[in-house]
Order: sequence, then structure tokens, then C-alpha cells
Amino acid sequence: SLKRGFASAAESYVEKWREWQAGLLPLDRHGAGINTYRLSTAVLATHRSSTGAAVASLSIPWGFSKGDDDIGGYHLVWPRDLVETAGGFLAAGDPAQTLEILTYLRSIQQPDGHWPQNAWLDGSAYWPGIQMDECAFPLLLADALRRAGHLADAALRSFMPMIERAASYVVRNGPVTGEDRWEEDAGYSPFTLAVEIAALLAAADMFETCGKAEPANYLRETADVWNDQIERWTYVTGTPLGKEVGVEGYYVRIAPSDTAGAASPRDGYVPIKN
Repeated sequence: SLKRGFASAAESYVEKWREWQAGLLPLDRHGAGINTYRLSTAVLATHRSSTGAAVASLSIPWGFSKGDDDIGGYHLVWPRDLVETAGGFLAAGDPAQTLEILTYLRSIQQPDGHWPQNAWLDGSAYWPGIQMDECAFPLLLADALRRAGHLADAALRSFMPMIERAASYVVRNGPVTGEDRWEEDAGYSPFTLAVEIAALLAAADMFETCGKAEPANYLRETADVWNDQIERWTYVTGTPLGKEVGVEGYYVRIAPSDTAGAASPRDGYVPIKN
């Protein structure tokens, strides 16, 4: 703007945004008030990086309780949020941006197949936790691109090493998660279980597309076994809370893990941290 003048720089800046918006699907609901569709897509886009990354949020939700010596938190790449952002771009008609995000995720995947709980744009891990849903979400993103026709066989094969490592990690380390997505507690989480099971089935389809029937069958069998156990692991009946609200049972937020298989989802204590 110093060289060309503010007006010229502003016009160029606005034009690039309008050009990008013009390429999206016309999903607007015209009427009085704010165009929430265009606003939402713009908010998603403001969080992206040219590398294909996107931070979870530019906000500081903890306000004054978060000091200047801790600049991480939401100002980082969270694989879960990144995949959900990619889903927004895909739904809005920007598969190119979605594919860039998948490519970025491939570049920051750890050698054993998992993704960091959160990371800087260069992929350097920030917090040391491992959340199993974040290890499974990229599989769902790859499958979403494939189903939408934006990941043809040749392109899919280029992502198979990432897919194989991720599926293997989920099978070897699931279904229990070391941290759930919000309270960061360990155990059986209904949310995490749903993502893991769906991801294994998605990975099985991609394995099969690439001619790998045996591992595809194994992933489906594992998903079936886990799916059959969801109620045993996470559903409770006859609790005081259930009686109070008039329901027979409900899924707990997270249930304790027990390698002996003897734990009940009625047992345990979940500290509310966030």
C-alpha cells in the first residue's frame, strides 16, 4: 500500500475475496439481515494458511485468565478442527482447498500414524496428548473427498501410506482414548468411538479400492466388534439422573477403561476441566 497507494491495495484485496466467494456454491438464503452463509465461509477462510493449514480459532476464549506467556491453545492447528474446516470448504464447493488440507495433514502425520493433539503451522507438536478421534478424522476427510469424486484412484493411491499408518494406529491403540475431545480425560468416549468406527469403515473402502481386500476385511471386522460393544462400554440405565429426567438410560460423556473388561460405565469420576 505504501508503493501503490491504499486505494489500489484495498481494491486488490477485496477483489481476491470476491473472486473466491464467486467460485463457491450459491447456497445463500436471500432475505433481510446478514448473509450467514457468506459470512461463515469468510470466517473459515480467514483461519487458513497458504500451506493448507488452518488454526482452530483466532479468538482467545479464556480472556484475561490466559497470559501472554502462553500463546498456544486455540491459536494452533488441531487436526479435528482442521478436518471439520475442510468439510465446510467441501460442502461450500471448494474441493481444491479441501485437498490442500488433506495434503497438509499428510505432511504432519507422525511416523507411527497418529497426529499431534495440536501443532504449530510447521507441524511441531505443542501439547503432548493423543486424542484418538484426531487420529481417525483425517481418514474420514480422505473418504469424503473420494466419495465426492475429488480423489480419483491415482490420487488416492498417493495418500494410501498415510491412510495405512492412520488405520493401523487406530486399530492398535483404540478404542480407548488417552484424552477425549473436551475434558481431556481417558476412557471410552461415545464421540471418539463414533469417529473411530466410521473411520475404520471408510479406510476399509479405500483399501478395497486399491486392491487390498484382506486388510479391508480386518478393518470392517474390527469396526463391527467395537460397534457391538458401544452400549456395554458407554450406556447406563437406572441411574438417579435418568429417573429424574424420565428416561430409561443414556450415553455417558466418558466411561472408565478397564483392561480386564470389568468396568461399568456407571463407575468413575469425570472432572470438568473446561
